[in-house]
Amino acid sequence: MASRRSLALAAAVMAAALAPGKGGAPSAPWQESAPVEIKRGDIVLRRGDGLWTQWFVDASTREKLYSHVGIAVTDGKAPMVVHSEADDMGADGRVKRDRWSVFQAGSFAAAAYRISDDPALRERIAQAAERRLGMPFDPSFSLADTNRLYCSQFVRDAVNEAAGREVIGVTMQGGVAIVAVDDCYANARKIFSAGAPPAPKPYGLSLPRLQPGRDARP
Repeated sequence: MASRRSLALAAAVMAAALAPGKGGAPSAPWQESAPVEIKRGDIVLRRGDGLWTQWFVDASTREKLYSHVGIAVTDGKAPMVVHSEADDMGADGRVKRDRWSVFQAGSFAAAAYRISDDPALRERIAQAAERRLGMPFDPSFSLADTNRLYCSQFVRDAVNEAAGREVIGVTMQGGVAIVAVDDCYANARKIFSAGAPPAPKPYGLSLPRLQPGRDARP
């Protein structure tokens, strides 16, 4: 079984992957305002450039582009976004609401996807997201723990609850079920995308491998 130190390391790495890059993404208009109208209940994404962003990006199997995901809870080109995020060391993490410009600060790429054109379903998605405000971030990345949520798990839980069925599925990594960022928009329609990812970074550190039923819990 992995040591507590190894698990703490893995948690810190994943939290850093979720945080937006702070190391010099060029200023772009879409960081302040999207080029199109985003609706309450849409899925929104960003690509940072943190030390561990590439590791989290690589968990996606369809499109290795985005590193963080949330849900818009207001209409407009600069909506409020509800998302689950921790600091670079996995501390102070929770589901919170941020302005679009805060959510996209330092990002290299952004996008928005629409799960449904039905405004009633989008409203239920937004309400499900808002009901989770304040829930703690899950540094163990365990789907069995429904009282703590990492970013893509938060989006999956809110969307699937609102739809009453599985719209967002999971990805298997080493025998462990996770919600990858690209799972969150696999069955959605693109509203816009902008920017481009930076050059991949070396991880600089070997991560402990998750073992089903063992490391994938607190």
